[in-house]
Amino acid sequence: MQRRGEALGPVERLSEREAGARLDQELRVPVVAADGDEVAQVREAVDVGADGVAVHLLDGDLERPAGARQHVKERLQHRHRRTSGLGSPQGNPWRSRAKGGPAYRYGMDVRVVADPDGVAELASAAVARRLSEAAERGRATLGLAGGGTPRTTYLRLREEEVPWRRVDAFLGDERWVPPDHPESNARMARQALLDHVPAEFHPVPWDVGDPGEAAASYEATLGSLMPDWSPDVVLLGMGDDGHTASLFPGSPALEERQRRFIATWVGAKAAWRLTATLPLLWAARHIMFLVTGAAKAEAVAAVLRDQQPLPARLVAAGAGDVTWIVDAAAAAELGDQVL
Repeated sequence: MQRRGEALGPVERLSEREAGARLDQELRVPVVAADGDEVAQVREAVDVGADGVAVHLLDGDLERPAGARQHVKERLQHRHRRTSGLGSPQGNPWRSRAKGGPAYRYGMDVRVVADPDGVAELASAAVARRLSEAAERGRATLGLAGGGTPRTTYLRLREEEVPWRRVDAFLGDERWVPPDHPESNARMARQALLDHVPAEFHPVPWDVGDPGEAAASYEATLGSLMPDWSPDVVLLGMGDDGHTASLFPGSPALEERQRRFIATWVGAKAAWRLTATLPLLWAARHIMFLVTGAAKAEAVAAVLRDQQPLPARLVAAGAGDVTWIVDAAAAAELGDQVL
């Protein structure tokens, strides 16, 4: 089990071109695509045990990730470290591949805290930091999830210092219900967060026709907000069946590769849902899964330990930067091979 202060391997001094060539060969040791002082800083971070992201970022099995060089460069420029804003690391959360299932493109960070309040506290601080950093470069975009666990985080998040006037918030999924319906994700997001901060909220439209037309309209809205289709932060929950957003096991929505937001009929719920697709979620600069409760323990283990190809796993496997924040009850079946 990886301990704080243990380096994963040698840090090599490479130019960006050399690092790119190594990436193309699917190198399986840590590589840092940087020069001079930036390499020295990363080397020092490993020596003192601060878990430099850039070193861990490319550790393990690579699947020729598109844009990997630019991703490394950006991460070094912004000096992101896994410990910044997220507390101390626990174990080695950067396992790229165990047995079966899709490999992670870059890696992931798994944090286990005592209870749902701890999840909300950790997540709200991390989201605030990332939004503040993104707002320094322009407008920040935040994808919101429905559910009880995200709601607790939103209540904490509205107390954080965030440049909300430079934040655009949107929904990762929505139920096909009126905006004042008790099951509306937009209603919950407003009540818990967006009625209390001056962010610009972009809900899924209800008055444009059928679910397909509403999804197409919302896709156009998201495209205008994010011409590169890369939200800065997307918050996701996970159901006890491994679904996330409104991507359910076996759903044809999981096969969509062109559209970024679609309407999908969920037979198990006998209802229409509108949801972000895998291409949009994969393009996010950071994804944060928030999971609590013993009822989710089996699904958490299936996704993180057993790497079963459930929707949450498929999202995490294709995304560039993923954090899981789970409470002890949800993490009960993980064991030392993951933590």
